[in-house]
Amino acid sequence: MSHLFLKIAAVAQLSLALTMVVGGSLRGAGDTRYILTVTLAGMWAVRLPLAFAAAYWWKLGLAYVWCAMAADWFIRMALLLIRYHSERWRENQVIRASAPTASGDRG
Repeated sequence: MSHLFLKIAAVAQLSLALTMVVGGSLRGAGDTRYILTVTLAGMWAVRLPLAFAAAYWWKLGLAYVWCAMAADWFIRMALLLIRYHSERWRENQVIRASAPTASGDRG
C-alpha cells in the first residue's frame, strides 16, 4: 500500500518544487501578501475540504486524502505561476532597511 502513497507524492513533487521556487522569488520581490493569500486559500479552501470529504463523506480512504494534498499543491503552483507571469508583482516596492554603521547608529 505504501507504494501508492509514494507514487502520489512523486507526482506532487513537481508542483511542490515549482511552488517553493516561484513563491520564494515572489517573496523576494516583496509580494508576500499574495503568497499568504494563496497559501491560506490552498490549505483552508482546497486541501482540508477535499481531505475531509474524501475521508468522512465519501469514505474513499487515505490515498484520496493524499490526492487532496497533491491537488492543493497543483492549484497553488498554478496560481503562483499566473501571478509571476502577469508581472503584477513588479508593482510592489520593497523597503530596504539601512545597514548599521560602524558606530552602531542606524543611519
